[in-house]
Amino acid sequence: MKFAIGIDGGGSKTEAVAVDDSGAELERFTGKASNPYAVTFEQAMIHIAEICDYFFSQPKFAGGDCLGICLGLAGADNEEERCAFARSLEEYAARRGKRCRIWITNDAEIALMAALRKNSGIAAIAGTGSIVYGLTEDGTRFRVGGWGHLLGDEGSGYKIGLHTLQAVMRSYDGVYPPTRLTELTLNKLGLASAPDLKHAVYQQEMKKQHVASFAELCIRASALGDGVAINIIDDAAAELALLTLALREKHPYFQHAPIAAAGSIFKHSRRYLDTFQQCLAAKGAENPVIVSGRSSADGAAQLALLLAESE
Repeated sequence: MKFAIGIDGGGSKTEAVAVDDSGAELERFTGKASNPYAVTFEQAMIHIAEICDYFFSQPKFAGGDCLGICLGLAGADNEEERCAFARSLEEYAARRGKRCRIWITNDAEIALMAALRKNSGIAAIAGTGSIVYGLTEDGTRFRVGGWGHLLGDEGSGYKIGLHTLQAVMRSYDGVYPPTRLTELTLNKLGLASAPDLKHAVYQQEMKKQHVASFAELCIRASALGDGVAINIIDDAAAELALLTLALREKHPYFQHAPIAAAGSIFKHSRRYLDTFQQCLAAKGAENPVIVSGRSSADGAAQLALLLAESE
């Protein structure tokens, strides 16, 4: 049996899928984070190896021909990073006695494949982090954002989570009105009062993915009509729309290219998606926005098949 493996390496989790040579799904698995900026490079490779171990240990793949592994990584966007991951994966395959082609790309290209079934167009990604990425039909690449949680990540789960935590304290101080975010946040952390949040946040040294997990509370509160949460979601969507509008100006192709809206925030917040589209339309951008029903891991697997066929 011939098969390919697609891996979507995110800042909170890593999703992977194996498909046969016709593109049909064979097996799916979710592992720990593998974004090198959310965890160390060494930890990321351990988590990716664990995922590959899972697939290669399944009886259905024993003796099969692995056409290749395509790894799409949030945070691995330059040549040095891609080469480092490629070398490590090649060493892993050699240790396991597997002969697999290895392709390393970013999370945006596999999102395009998942949503559009082609690797050209615009990908607006809002997950733990954020980036807007464009690929023209002739293969020229452009990007806006994706500079990490200190320098960018506009509209991301991290920024929504951070603003959620800040909103709890601002509501406590009377700057913001009472908000459901307070109760939801205190319950999530098992705290008695808002001032306890300071100790919980600073003493536990919350990492990026931990802060991003509070975005789920904001999405939930916004769906219940909480005004503070609604403002956070709307502001975040508007920020990502600004990045997308900037990307449209990078090349004439992007003026009408489809936009793949990818990442957990688009998936779980209808309000975020609607606001994003409204902000684009307000600036005259009529690009079709497509939310894929397939995961980015599916896109990575399909890209692996496409690359294997082209070689």
